[in-house]
Amino acid sequence: MKICVNCGQELQDEMKFCLDCGARQPVAVQRPAPRPEPAPPPAAAPVQQPRRQNVPAPEPDVPDPLWDDMPIPEDRRPKKRAKWPLILLGLVVAAGAAAGVYYARTVKQYDEMRYYEDDALVTVETYDDGRILSEEQYENDVLVFEQSYEQTDDAQEIDGSDMETIPGVTEVRRAQLSRGGVLSQVFVVEGYDRHGRILGRHVYEFDDAGNLLYEYTSEYTRDSLGYLTHWEQWTGDGELMLEVDLENTCSFGRLTSSVIHFKRNGRFLPTEDGGYEYQASAQPDVYTRTAEYQY
Repeated sequence: MKICVNCGQELQDEMKFCLDCGARQPVAVQRPAPRPEPAPPPAAAPVQQPRRQNVPAPEPDVPDPLWDDMPIPEDRRPKKRAKWPLILLGLVVAAGAAAGVYYARTVKQYDEMRYYEDDALVTVETYDDGRILSEEQYENDVLVFEQSYEQTDDAQEIDGSDMETIPGVTEVRRAQLSRGGVLSQVFVVEGYDRHGRILGRHVYEFDDAGNLLYEYTSEYTRDSLGYLTHWEQWTGDGELMLEVDLENTCSFGRLTSSVIHFKRNGRFLPTEDGGYEYQASAQPDVYTRTAEYQY
């Protein structure tokens, strides 16, 4: 209900004029309801890292009385590979390598040695398993001396020989030679180790009548590979006759060449009666030779 603006009569809300006074009534303007303000956007929820789920530990195998006692078929059983062939192969390879090193370093000695002085050949020596077989000496490419050796057990001519003082395997070698038209007989008493390397040497030379012409002893020093690095020669009277030092060159443990330094303090010289006498030099004779080895 509304009241007339002129007379105060009550009127219906939809009446535009008053029924009593006829006054025009104002029309109420219908205003739209206020639009609600938009709500602010919700704040972004923080990104949460996925939680690490606890993986349950595997349950221990529980024996199944039904399946565990059943036999596995032969074709489904895992095959075990035998290890002995690989072990045997490794042992064979290792043994072969060790045998090769042993052969190169100890058993296989050189077959020939050539001495050079100022690029001229002066001596050729041949060997068999470390035992000397022959020797040739040259001057100006002319052969001036040669002798060959053979093993013998006949050493009765060696009076007072000290064969037993040489350690190792003792052998006697005999050489028949002619020097200056005079026949002589040389006995070489040598001691070897089990690898065929010479340890010591006694040399006795007799004339054709069996008289001792001279004698000397050689003593040797070797390096870790078994090759000579030094040797000395002593007369039967204990005088130092010769000193030799070697500078060896090796390839894969095998001797290939040597620079040999000689220091000769004297030598045996022939006498008028056909014998030999040791004479010391006023000054040592020093010279160098190069040796090459053939296998």
